[in-house]
Amino acid sequence: VIRTGRPAVSDMFQGQISGIPALQVVTPIRRGGEIAYLLGASFHLDRMAAALARENLPKGWIGGLVDRQGTLLA
Repeated sequence: VIRTGRPAVSDMFQGQISGIPALQVVTPIRRGGEIAYLLGASFHLDRMAAALARENLPKGWIGGLVDRQGTLLA
């Protein structure tokens, strides 16, 4: 994120404390055109699956969430 200046999403990982499968999103925060710090958030995959299920996709559609390795997360 620092090198590219662009947000990034991790592949799936096991939470070190919870042991629950998760993913992380990190984005640069800029001040005066320079990266001042990074903002990151981790998301448990069970919550991502629940959010996806609430989308009520049109009949015949299938929704999913995959990481960069093609692993089906939700």
